[in-house]
Order: sequence, then C-alpha cells, then structure tokens
Amino acid sequence: MKHLSALSGRDSFKELLEDLLTDLSWSVGWRTHSHSPGAFTPHTPLRKAGDTMNIVVADDALIERHIHDFGRLLSEQTIVPPWNLRWKPGNIDDPESATGFLHMLHVNGGRFVVALNGETIAGVGVTICLSCEELLDDLHVRELGAQVGDEYLAAVVVDPGQRKHGVFTQLAELRVKLARERAAASRNGHMPIAWVRTHPEVQPVIRVYSRMGFEFCGEYSPPLGGVCAPRVVMKMPLDAVTVS
Repeated sequence: MKHLSALSGRDSFKELLEDLLTDLSWSVGWRTHSHSPGAFTPHTPLRKAGDTMNIVVADDALIERHIHDFGRLLSEQTIVPPWNLRWKPGNIDDPESATGFLHMLHVNGGRFVVALNGETIAGVGVTICLSCEELLDDLHVRELGAQVGDEYLAAVVVDPGQRKHGVFTQLAELRVKLARERAAASRNGHMPIAWVRTHPEVQPVIRVYSRMGFEFCGEYSPPLGGVCAPRVVMKMPLDAVTVS
C-alpha cells in the first residue's frame, strides 16, 4: 500500500522544511476491520489559526464530501523529497492510492482533523485507534512495539499555499487531544501509547512532537509508499501532559 514525504543547499532549506511540515508514514493492506470504532465527532471550530482559518474535527459528511481533496493533497505533498513516495491521488476503490488509503482509515474508525480557510481545504490530519491485530500489521506498527488499544497518528499534510499560520502544529495538537480523550474513555488496564513516524530529515516536525511530549524511541525502514525509506519513531503515553 502506498504511503508517505530534501531539498538541498541554500539558506532557504530550513524555511522550506518548516513550510512543508509533513509527517506521513503509512503502509496498509486494503480491508475493513470489524473491531474498529464507530462514529466521528461532529466538526466544530476549535480555534483560529489565522484571520479566516478554522481547525475542525470532521464528521462523516465532511470527510465523504472532501475525501478526494484530502487524497490529492496527500499525494501532492508526499511525492516530493524527502518522502519521494509513489502515490497517486486515485479514488476510494483503489487501495494503492492516497484517496484509497484515507478511505481505509475512515471506515476503520480513523478521525480526521481539518484546517479550513473559508471553503478551502488548508490541511488535514488523521489519527486512528489500533483497534485490532490486523491494523498493527497493515500499518507496519507492530514492529515498533505498538499494541491493540494504542493510537497511531497517521498523517498531517498542509497545502503549501496555506502555510505559515501554525496550521501543522494545531492539527497535530488536536490529533493528540482526540487520542487522549478516546484513551481515557476506553482504558482497560492498558496504558495506551500514541505513536508517530516521520522522516529523519524533517527536523521541524520532530521538534514539534518533542515539544508536545513525544520521545524518540528508534528508527526503522518499513515499506512505505512503494519504497523502503528511513523513519524516526516517537511515542508518548496518552495520560502524559501535553506541552504547549
């Protein structure tokens, strides 16, 4: 299954990475797991990221209306360095496409957070509870030490024309907030862990997660998006205090 995201030289390298702020690390099989959670939280404004920017938690209607827009954005932002994935936008029936992957997350209980600049999709993030054994294998997170009941922070992508509003950080923080709320509601003697992967060259993303309380726990090179590329792995217990 396709997945996720150097540019080189010049002083603008750091700025360009700051703008990219894309953390994707995916590889899945195409299936729907019956153990997955159900409905989504209705989308409501969380806070302003700019004069007209709203960060919202998407409901089913918003996701289904814009799933192809999300897939296009995901594809565009992950075929470029340092990700260099082979991921076309595709459609929900194509498991090898960005849209097909997002649809799989949706039907397996993934929750989407969306940045809306007016009617424009400025960015999207996804988090999913690892609700069954199959998801551990499909998402290549079992080898990290992830267990059923943990949370996988699957992706955040931001449209290049909508950056510099703090959109990435707000989407990332909201995913963790949702993960913590779900963990608190479903704890069964297991302390859930939130897992995130990103490319080691994208240091701005790593710093964002470090400030939030995530700790580095290793690197590996899973088969993601048609390539085996290195990934930094970070984790955080979901009862930890978020650092703002």
